[in-house]
Amino acid sequence: MSTRVPRPVVGSLRESLLSRADRRTTVVVGEPGAGKSVLLAEATAGTPVVLARPRRGDAAVPLALVRGLLGPEVVAGALDAVAPEALAGALGVLLHDVLAARVVVVDDLHEVDPLSLDVLAAAMGGPRPPRVLAASRPWTAERYAAVAAFVGRVEAEVVQLAPFTDDEIARLVAAHRGCAREEVDPHEIAELARRTGGNALLLGASVRRGPVDSAAEYVTRELAALPEETRGVARAIAVLGGVGTIADVVALSGVAPGALAGHLRVLDDVRLLDPDGDLRIRHPLLEELVAGSAGPLEERRLHGEAARLWARRPERAADLVGALQRSLPLGEPWAAASLLAAAADAWRLQDADRCLALCDRAEQESVGEPEVSAGLLHLRAEARLHRDGDDGVPAAEATVARLREAGDWQRAAEVRLALINHGMMRFDVDLVGRHAAAIAEELAEPAHGGSLTWRARITRGYLAATYVSADPMPADRLAVIDAAGDLLHAAHPEALRVAAYAAAAYAQAGRDEEAVALIDHVRRHVDLDHVAHLVEYGLAGTACVHLGRLDIAREIFGTVRDLGRAAGVRVLEVNAEAWLALLDAWDGVPDAAASARRCLAAPELWPPLVPVASTAVLEAVLAHGDDAALAAAAAEADVLAPMFSVLPGVAFASWWLCRARVSLALGAVEDAAAQVEAAARAYGGSDWLCPLECVAEEVALARRVEPARHDPPAAWLRRPEIVAWRRALVAEPGALGEPDVLALPVARRWEVLLAAASRWRRAGRTSEARELLRAVRAGAERAGLVRVAALASAELLLAGGRRRAVGAWGLTPAEERVALLAAGGAGNREIAGALNLSVRTVENHMARVLAKVGVARAELADRLG
Repeated sequence: MSTRVPRPVVGSLRESLLSRADRRTTVVVGEPGAGKSVLLAEATAGTPVVLARPRRGDAAVPLALVRGLLGPEVVAGALDAVAPEALAGALGVLLHDVLAARVVVVDDLHEVDPLSLDVLAAAMGGPRPPRVLAASRPWTAERYAAVAAFVGRVEAEVVQLAPFTDDEIARLVAAHRGCAREEVDPHEIAELARRTGGNALLLGASVRRGPVDSAAEYVTRELAALPEETRGVARAIAVLGGVGTIADVVALSGVAPGALAGHLRVLDDVRLLDPDGDLRIRHPLLEELVAGSAGPLEERRLHGEAARLWARRPERAADLVGALQRSLPLGEPWAAASLLAAAADAWRLQDADRCLALCDRAEQESVGEPEVSAGLLHLRAEARLHRDGDDGVPAAEATVARLREAGDWQRAAEVRLALINHGMMRFDVDLVGRHAAAIAEELAEPAHGGSLTWRARITRGYLAATYVSADPMPADRLAVIDAAGDLLHAAHPEALRVAAYAAAAYAQAGRDEEAVALIDHVRRHVDLDHVAHLVEYGLAGTACVHLGRLDIAREIFGTVRDLGRAAGVRVLEVNAEAWLALLDAWDGVPDAAASARRCLAAPELWPPLVPVASTAVLEAVLAHGDDAALAAAAAEADVLAPMFSVLPGVAFASWWLCRARVSLALGAVEDAAAQVEAAARAYGGSDWLCPLECVAEEVALARRVEPARHDPPAAWLRRPEIVAWRRALVAEPGALGEPDVLALPVARRWEVLLAAASRWRRAGRTSEARELLRAVRAGAERAGLVRVAALASAELLLAGGRRRAVGAWGLTPAEERVALLAAGGAGNREIAGALNLSVRTVENHMARVLAKVGVARAELADRLG
């Protein structure tokens, strides 16, 4: 007879399972032998299910469960095509399609590998998710932590399976004996409860075969009564773990094929075999005990023999790795190669601990094959660098030297790429620059060869490194790109990434036509149905930003964000959102700062995009914030200043310039000057993303010194389309829209025009200044740029423009100027900077204004009209 769990729990689970509105994940938790599997079987009786039964040790084999559900070919294809950070999401989409609206039973959830749990969680999203019922041993933060994370992520319902009560034990005994509940001796019940702890497995064994205190005692007693050959068959079945055939059992146990049926009948009679007819020991705990019943050496020998069986069957690759991890060293080349391949898979999944464990096991199998030795060196260096951080750098650099001495320059370059990625994540400019320069030299050697895919990966890694290297515009960057040849025009995903990086480099170097051609190539060939391809698509968006094609950039980043969100790939969603926040800030969108702050708080934000998100906050507050908001944003940004002060690159330079503009708005002119100098150190160019000369001139004018360079906005202002636009603006300020393509974002356009008009006013060109200032004020008001509009009003007054009505309150001209700026939302320091006054003078003017007008400052705008 089978032991049963309390009926109310079974009924509750079945009712929950059949409810259409209830699609929760339910995890039944209990100690080994508590009856979890029986509960799931009874709860799903009569319901078609997808049954997943992970084997003992599967938790050490990456994606073991997913391989069983999707097939090894599908998983292998995903490993080749999808970036590690996107893999769980991509496989989750595929698994959702397979399991949609179905009932999935996962017995022994604690034996599932962590990445498979991530994939299963991802599959729970979207419409018509599967209904998952699972059983697990109890978990803690240290034990079965992956199960705890899964349960929290999917918000699973947890059913705690309590031990049998005395009353339930009495009913169990009565049912076995065919007597009434009252006829069972209470002392017997108490003794059974004491010895078994109410454990369902031990209770069933005690009722049938006599009292036992533990599962180990039960297995030992049952096996001791069996012939030796039958015990050998039981051990073989336990080691195979339900995936072997009759022939495999014969091979492992050594019994005659004709005698096997008799041994199986004996094992079935003593209730060791699965009651559903599977060739498996009936309970995972019993399976573990039976496998080790002849001692650890015999168990490891049997696992080695099982590995020999699986080595001849490619479809059993995951089972092969599991068996090898529990076997004695076999000293076979195929064993070392299999473990090395599994270690490589673990590393591609960024599981450093698993990779290193598999490397250690592969080394036990290695008999000195050069390929295996080099592969182990390579994998260990990268995994230790990932796990140990900066402490792993010396060992990784030593590995590069050893691989180069061995003539394996391709693996040496792979380790260099790992060092570059490590340096980029920590903004270690020296480390990145050192290894980027070495890769550039090696890429120039045609004798090194390599496949297109491999050359694309190395070239892409080098190009990424040049954006965080000691030289902000390395001379050899364009040389490497120009020499890439076929890589720039191939449709392979890795080659498309090279093309996207190259497009950004060409745009930054002023080679716009080549940049546009590469962007078109990427957009034409990228497969947006493939999550991994969203990376190169996003890189094309970055190139569009460099070119000033902000409408195309917005379209690209919006697509990456939306598709990344749909696929559950948070890293893609967050990093695309950071760029969108900056575009929104440039366009004057009020909530851009909130969006950028959410990105800064997200752990998925890629470190090189931190300045992008921080700049978005500053730009948004410059457009819409008051003095208090500007001061708060400046304080937030200044936390990053010590790190950014030593980093080169256009994004960092842009951040420093934006920070300088905030300082100007707050009246901190000397701070702004120092920040412009930091921007010049970060990047000496002057493309649209980094308008260094424009800000430098504003700072010089605020300091009342002659700018070091000639009229910075002049080149931009002389562009034919800008000239035409300005003339139309002056003719009819409130009616004309903006040109389709400009070299500056919306808010910055008006700031540059305002700076130009201010310079003209100071130079005595008041008539030209007044015309442009009226256009700037109208355009800024239309764009919702309160600060710029207020500054334009003040400049217009200084240029002799018509005053706006301020009523008959007896205000002096100086007080009128201060009143108009304050009514427009400007703070005292902003007003002081705009009018070249001290803050104290502005405060005195404001006190007299408020006294004469008779309202609070917040009501000034309404009173002045």
